[in-house]
Amino acid sequence: AAGRPPPPPRPSGQIRVEQPRPRPQVSRGGGAAAQLCEHVCAQEGTHERAAPRRASHRLCCTPAERASLRRQVGGAPPHEAPARRQQLLHDVRREPRRVRGDGAEMRPHRLGRQRLDERGEEVWREDKSVADVVAPPARGEDGLPRRPQAVAAQLAKHRRQRRADQLLVARRQRKSAEAAVALSRLCGVGGGGGEARHHPKRLMFRGREIRTVDEAHEMGGLRELAHEQNGCRFLQDQLDLRHKPHVDLIFEATKEDVVSLGMDPFGNYLVQKLVQYGTGEQRAALIDGTVDRMVEVALNVHGTRVVQKMVECADSAAQQSALCAALLPSIMQLIRDMNANHVVQRCLAALPAELAAGIYDRAVSDCLAIATHRHGCCVLQRCLDHAPAPHREEIIGEVVRLAPKLVVDPFGNYVVQYILDLRQPPLTHAIVQALRGGFAELSLQKFSSNVIEKCLKSGDPTAVAVVANELTASEAFATLLHDPFANYVIQTLLTVGKDDVVALLVAQITPHLPTLRSTLYGKRIQAKLLKRCPATKAALPQR
Repeated sequence: AAGRPPPPPRPSGQIRVEQPRPRPQVSRGGGAAAQLCEHVCAQEGTHERAAPRRASHRLCCTPAERASLRRQVGGAPPHEAPARRQQLLHDVRREPRRVRGDGAEMRPHRLGRQRLDERGEEVWREDKSVADVVAPPARGEDGLPRRPQAVAAQLAKHRRQRRADQLLVARRQRKSAEAAVALSRLCGVGGGGGEARHHPKRLMFRGREIRTVDEAHEMGGLRELAHEQNGCRFLQDQLDLRHKPHVDLIFEATKEDVVSLGMDPFGNYLVQKLVQYGTGEQRAALIDGTVDRMVEVALNVHGTRVVQKMVECADSAAQQSALCAALLPSIMQLIRDMNANHVVQRCLAALPAELAAGIYDRAVSDCLAIATHRHGCCVLQRCLDHAPAPHREEIIGEVVRLAPKLVVDPFGNYVVQYILDLRQPPLTHAIVQALRGGFAELSLQKFSSNVIEKCLKSGDPTAVAVVANELTASEAFATLLHDPFANYVIQTLLTVGKDDVVALLVAQITPHLPTLRSTLYGKRIQAKLLKRCPATKAALPQR
């Protein structure tokens, strides 16, 4: 330093630039830990050096003072140590804390040191030495340090639990928000009942925000809004308020487009609301405006709901007669259609019997065509539910007459089973007599075997005896035992049959016992036979 040349003279007028002052040299091991040492020692009045070198206080504290500090920081009781460490660190750092949602403190990440606090939560520390002082190694319930694998597993567990808690809170908040929106839709009515509530989303139309039906009416945009998704929802919300002036405005604007709106993906809901909330005259006007194209609307995937709502809400004889007059000429087309068959079912449930008599008459005359159709079999079952006694007896008589053809059909067998589910012995006897002479052959088929099982489970002993006598006398009895469908009929006989029926079956099955184990279905019959008659075990071949 003595031989260093003096700095060159500074020219006049030159701006002097202040050089940054060099930082005080701190030995290795200083940093935040040294500050912690200096701070604690300063509070205790034992700090003697301006720049401490080690966090262990070897240069600035006596052994007794170091032991006292360790007791304050690391040796405190478990319920006091965490709070003491957090307080010391806060006093040294003098910076605002950042706290997570669960209350644990977070520090900026510099060296990538990750630790667990006493609850097992992850804590980031700014300095390695401070992390060593503040966050001691995690310990188990026995007081011993945990292994790294156990610490990682516990950390992963807490992360999963925290993530699940966050998802739960978010789900609850979302449900609360949805409930608030729904409540605002139901209760957000303006003062005096003359102003409608606001739509949850801003409804813009022709560059202007629409808030009420009156504003949309002044702009002449009610009909156009009815064809839009957001506008249609807005009008539906207004109809839910049942404010008659607004209902009248919407009706007058849309009554000419009831057919196109009824088949619209969004407008059909508006028409349903108008049919439901409108007056009798308005409802009649909507039906009259749809009569000419009623079948077309009923066949449409969206329009079928509109026609069903009209049938359901029709409250006068004139309205019901108009609906029947429009639908009955094309009743077979409606029955077989995927969408329109629901209109026919709604007519059977909602219209008077005298108006629906045309449907019942067609069900009798075209019973086979309706019962063997995918959608027609459902309509025929609804006819059995709602038809008055005379029409019901006619339909049942026709089904019994056609039973041999219906039981082998993929859809017609359900109509026969529906009659058997009524558990009326006369009807069961009638179906059994209609199928008599073909039980063995019908047991070998998929759909008809289900009908025979239903006959056996009807609880009629006469039907069980008839089926058992015919099957045991059949020349194809051995085939029935190993058939994938007929074996279920044999099992059902062993389950529901009385002792005399079971004895007859055992006598016929005993000669075939050696071959039962050769097929999967024969094994099932053998297991059922041993369960019902354990004495037959002696007749089984020994392995």
